[in-house]
Amino acid sequence: MKRIKPTIKDNTNIPVNIYKEETLVLEALSIEQAASWLKDETGDSNKRFTAITKGIWYYEPYHYNGHTYFFETDPHAVVQYFERVNRKILTELTQYNVNHSVAIST
Repeated sequence: MKRIKPTIKDNTNIPVNIYKEETLVLEALSIEQAASWLKDETGDSNKRFTAITKGIWYYEPYHYNGHTYFFETDPHAVVQYFERVNRKILTELTQYNVNHSVAIST
């Protein structure tokens, strides 16, 4: 079954669709809303932001009490996330090389 991915509707929230096994159980408008729902669903005392972000960025399922949860988001949000991460890494490497006089050959 192909899971439906939500579409970004504004610049402040990343939407998340949550699947329990293969059933769509929530179309959250934000990671915060998804985390609140997951906390209530599992009876956990904490919001599991890490489970959701690993799910939307790295496609890792979350296993809890014999159930498997999957998290989907807009593919454009995933691209933007990794572009931001890569820029940060490149900036840090460049700064390290400047401070340590390391030459990078290409």
